[in-house]
Amino acid sequence: MTRPRRVIVLGGGLAANTFVAQARALGFDGDLDVLAAESRTPYARPPLSKAVLTGAAPPESTSLPFDPAAARFRRGVAAVAVDPVERLVTASDGTALPYDALLVATGSSARVPGPGTLTVRTIDDVTVLRDRLTTARTALIVGSGFLAWELAAGCVAAGVDTTVVTRPAPLARTLGTELAAMLISRARAAGARHVVAADPIVRADAGGTAVAVGASILRGDVMIGAVGCASNTAALPARWRSARAGGAIEIDELSRVRAGGGGGLVPDVYAAGDVTARVLGAGSARSPLWTAAIAQAVRAARTMLEVDGPTLSDDVPYCWTEAFGVEIRLAGVVPSGITPLIDGEGEGGALWRWPGAAAAVNRTMPIPRLKRLTVEPVPAHEPVDTKD
Repeated sequence: MTRPRRVIVLGGGLAANTFVAQARALGFDGDLDVLAAESRTPYARPPLSKAVLTGAAPPESTSLPFDPAAARFRRGVAAVAVDPVERLVTASDGTALPYDALLVATGSSARVPGPGTLTVRTIDDVTVLRDRLTTARTALIVGSGFLAWELAAGCVAAGVDTTVVTRPAPLARTLGTELAAMLISRARAAGARHVVAADPIVRADAGGTAVAVGASILRGDVMIGAVGCASNTAALPARWRSARAGGAIEIDELSRVRAGGGGGLVPDVYAAGDVTARVLGAGSARSPLWTAAIAQAVRAARTMLEVDGPTLSDDVPYCWTEAFGVEIRLAGVVPSGITPLIDGEGEGGALWRWPGAAAAVNRTMPIPRLKRLTVEPVPAHEPVDTKD
């Protein structure tokens, strides 16, 4: 295979920035053009709903290491069309850019559950929310994942009466039943209300935006949605999008793009980050985690330049959350129905372990060590009551 000389990167976030740095580190000396819809230089999104929302850290603290000389960065310019036959990208400023290889790292956009509902995805989003919380008395959050509870912690810290509406068993699929219950218990103890609804409906009526939970109507001065994201694929050919992955771009273990629904490889096109779903057996699954974005971008650069290294199958999932005085760093996949082994307690923190997973709760532990624990045997133990 001939090495590409003209590479275009669609997107300007963590995955795009990682790919550019890795490609240059591996010796790529060809042309690199980066089309980034946001005008800001790359920044980390996870702290936005944590320290930035509470004011513990300024937005500038989220900036990522960035080499402006590594590529031609076109900030505020997005791709509007990709022609895979002519190998041509049309940009929003009207320019047409030819490519030999393409990285899709366009990320995702927050789903908006209803009119007038705020979401937090960008620095601008969190700035708007912080301003709204200065005058709000009540906040109503719809969502069941990490983001919903992180936003709830920020609202409570701002002195706002906060309610979180979730589907049944929030966080349990990610954290396991016991650890999820512990975090939600801390949220309630801090003053957050928790309403469970099998099918909450966000709607607009004469009184504004509301959430219908059965016969009850819930409102807030600030309405916040944390109901997931949709992959940004509008500029991409339709056949690249996967219906079974909710419109995401499917990639294999080498970060190569496959035509939607299990089709063949798309020549010289790679993808990384929130826009992707990884092919797993007869299906695929999204992994919208910052560590996954990094691993996929590194693998894409290596594949493009024919450099051996770990595949995505070798990567252990890792995520973290911080809310209501609880910091959780989790590696692996928590198995269903397995009672965790808990080592430690109190202010010093604890290590939670399951077969194939480990979590450091309010305890400092290097990520590589936490990942190694996922493959080490878990000693036999008795069930532990984790309720406060």
